[in-house]
Amino acid sequence: MLLGHIEPPLIIGTDRENRLREFEAQKNIKVNVHGSFHLSRERLDELIHVLQQTASNYDQAKDMVQQKATGKES
Repeated sequence: MLLGHIEPPLIIGTDRENRLREFEAQKNIKVNVHGSFHLSRERLDELIHVLQQTASNYDQAKDMVQQKATGKES
């Protein structure tokens, strides 16, 4: 597994189709690789679990913020 970072391209415009075409036209996107890792199957399962939990936590936090914003607290 390689972990890295990609600088998001500057895409200006309001039309979704034009922005998508401009994004797809990007030819050379530089990736800054931060590390290369080898995982056993067990560590991979742990990583998957942590990522799923992180996504769940994010969804719960987003739902709470939306509920507060609309005044629908339980």
